[in-house]
Amino acid sequence: MKKIASIFLISLLALCAAFAQETTTAVALQKDTALWNEKEPGMMEWAKKDLDPGTVLEVYLGRDTDSQGRKKPDIVVSSWTNAKKGQTMNFARVNYQGKDYYVIANRIAAYQKPAVVIRSAATYLTKNLADVRKTALPHGTVIAVGEEVSVQGLKLYELTFYDENQYRVRIGYIKKEKVSTSKDDITAMKLLKQAENITDENRRFAMLDSISQLSISPSVQELLDKALEEFEEPEESEDDESEMQNMDDMGEESSSDKLETVKLDENGESRMIYTSDDSSVNLRAAPVNGNVLKQLPNQSGVMAYERTAATYSMDGNDDYWYYVDDGTGTKGWVFGAYCVPKE
Repeated sequence: MKKIASIFLISLLALCAAFAQETTTAVALQKDTALWNEKEPGMMEWAKKDLDPGTVLEVYLGRDTDSQGRKKPDIVVSSWTNAKKGQTMNFARVNYQGKDYYVIANRIAAYQKPAVVIRSAATYLTKNLADVRKTALPHGTVIAVGEEVSVQGLKLYELTFYDENQYRVRIGYIKKEKVSTSKDDITAMKLLKQAENITDENRRFAMLDSISQLSISPSVQELLDKALEEFEEPEESEDDESEMQNMDDMGEESSSDKLETVKLDENGESRMIYTSDDSSVNLRAAPVNGNVLKQLPNQSGVMAYERTAATYSMDGNDDYWYYVDDGTGTKGWVFGAYCVPKE
């Protein structure tokens, strides 16, 4: 009897050890990093939760190690709802706010911490400062940084960021002075970005004013001051008053300020979201730089009711923006290169 009890206890301890899988912190990289649930073995479904870039979560580690001897994230190869037959991706199991999910493995950076670019910065492919990328990261870009290294008297951070234009992760190095790992700076830069898309002046001013309550660095304060400058009221001359009166006589909005669109079939034109790397597509409140309302999964169906009269260039493509309904009642604009006619 004692022997049976001992075997049972050993089995129980082994089972507990299996559940106590080792984890490390990771940083969400992609804008609206999607969380997934395992619907069944080999099939993931969107959990209807997305993470902002810079969100910290816990990633479960497997047995394989990287070049530095650190354990790599535990990877599950799986298909997903709306995927083409036979398509699979690597998913990493993570814990977010006390609950387990999965994320696409190359949308996170393990063993690093969130940071934000506070001044437009060049990035380097290697520690060789001559090995610089052609495109700099604009201020406000949320990234992940790792170990600090010294090169030619300069301090650099190991860098990981998500290239939204190419839908892929980039790694390299960035000057430490160009980024901040302060939580308040990261929050402030996100709010500054959001304020750029707010047309209501009262709301925009209130958001900018809220940043003043944060403990921000001088570089971020400089950007905030610049954004607040437009709210300073200039002295009006008689000519200014005459011009304002003329504008009032013309009406609230001139036709040149209105977005020119072309109506499609009144019953809607059936289209499908499509990306070559199976990523989701932003549904925006307005073409080009409108607020992101939600993300539309690859191969999901939409109904288009109108398009812009002119084409726009984006990600190396020239196409119209389409005003669509995603079927749940949410309507917005999608770039045509990722919204193709449904066969």
